[in-house]
Amino acid sequence: MPQRTFEARDEQLAAASDFVEEYLAQQECPPRFILALLTALEEVFVNVAHYSGSPTVEIGVEKSPDGVIRLSFADEGAPFDP
Repeated sequence: MPQRTFEARDEQLAAASDFVEEYLAQQECPPRFILALLTALEEVFVNVAHYSGSPTVEIGVEKSPDGVIRLSFADEGAPFDP
């Protein structure tokens, strides 16, 4: 799974989005699907940047042979506790 680590700061959202978008475009995913995943990425990334306290977030993306897309996030921040 291709992975990259980004600083958990709003200014890094564009770089994280570019990383995922480039991979999905290489996999010939439909633009509508890419937009939906980038919207989810933005939500998770901003939550990590604003609330987790983690200095970084690792993002992974892969397409399985049967066409399933996996988007993963890992950070060292505090777990969400409503």
